[in-house]
Amino acid sequence: MDLIPMPGDRIDRFGYADGTLYILFKTGALYAYYNVPPQECQNFMSAALPGEYLDEHIKGVYTYERLG
Repeated sequence: MDLIPMPGDRIDRFGYADGTLYILFKTGALYAYYNVPPQECQNFMSAALPGEYLDEHIKGVYTYERLG
């Protein structure tokens, strides 16, 4: 899966496959958020401030782990 560039101050790239949202932060940290519905991913991608959307709607709601 290729990660897609995302303009912003915290998130460098993201990807989505089989219900998992992958977020690569500009710090180099890669996280996987599991069981994220497609609509939630769409909302994240179209948010004016994706970092804030991640904080408010995805972190703490979906199980995640740091991959790298």
